[in-house]
Amino acid sequence: MTTQTLQQVPKGILLLTGTLGSGKTTVATEVGRQLEEAGITSAVIDLDWLCWANLGDTVPDDLYDKLILQNLLTIWPNFRAVGVDYLVLPRGLLDETIPTALRKTFPETPISILRLHASHPTLEERLSRRDKGEILDEHLRECGPMTEMVENLKLEDAVVHNDGRSVAEVARQILDILGWK
Repeated sequence: MTTQTLQQVPKGILLLTGTLGSGKTTVATEVGRQLEEAGITSAVIDLDWLCWANLGDTVPDDLYDKLILQNLLTIWPNFRAVGVDYLVLPRGLLDETIPTALRKTFPETPISILRLHASHPTLEERLSRRDKGEILDEHLRECGPMTEMVENLKLEDAVVHNDGRSVAEVARQILDILGWK
C-alpha cells in the first residue's frame, strides 16, 4: 500500500454502525442526500456490498473485512479523482478491524463512528417489512445477539436513537454531530 498524500485523503469518514434493521443504509443514503443538498461532495458506499460474495462456509471470517478494505482502497482514488471529499460508510461493525485499518490508511482523516440504536420491537418490525421467509427467520434470530455484540464493543463516538423519528431528522442530527455543514 502506498502512502497517501493530503490531496488524496478524504476530509472525513463516517462509519455508520448498528445492528440488523437499525437503519444504517437508509440513514447513510439520507446523509448523502443532505450533503449533496448542502453542496458537499461525498460518496455513500455500503460496505456490505463491497464483500458480498458466496464463498462457502470454509472461508475465514476476516476474509470479508479484508475484501471490504481492498475494494474500498481500489475505488477510493476514482471517487477522489472526481472531487469526493467525504465518505459515508454503513456497516455493522463486530470488531475493530475496519476502523483500525482505515485509521492506518488515512491517519490524517477524522474518522467518526456513530451507532444507530432502535428498540427491539422497532428492529423486529423493520426486519419483518424488509425480509421474508428463511432470511427473516435468520435475521430475527441474529438480531438480539448482534445488538448485544455491537453495543458491548463501544467503538462508537456517539449513539443516535432513531425510534419514531424521520430518517431526515436522524441524518440532520448526524451531520450536526459531525459538523459536516
